Amino acid sequence: MALINFSNVSVLLDRSLKTMAIKEGIEVKTFKKDRGLLLHCTNADEFTLIQFGFDNRTVVGDASKMKKAFKKALQKEFPRSNKAWVEHLVGVESPLDVQPHHKPQMSLF
Repeated sequence: MALINFSNVSVLLDRSLKTMAIKEGIEVKTFKKDRGLLLHCTNADEFTLIQFGFDNRTVVGDASKMKKAFKKALQKEFPRSNKAWVEHLVGVESPLDVQPHHKPQMSLF
């Protein structure tokens, strides 16, 4: 899990929409790790966004719909955040069932 500047989160999510493989995901949490969102690639052109914390909702759609959905989710879940925890998930069958063994990415720093 990496702590990054919040201004880079939107750029990271935009980039990952283009490069994400099937069964991969990106989990973004607040500094206190009590709120956040999970972006998961279900198949080649379908993504799932799970927002948890202040609002609990799930959005399923294509890349253009996900851009709008995660911008709204970032405004709602991260109103005054300066830093965010980001984790890359690999091998996730269902975004509702994320386990510790789904996090094999090595530290980048």
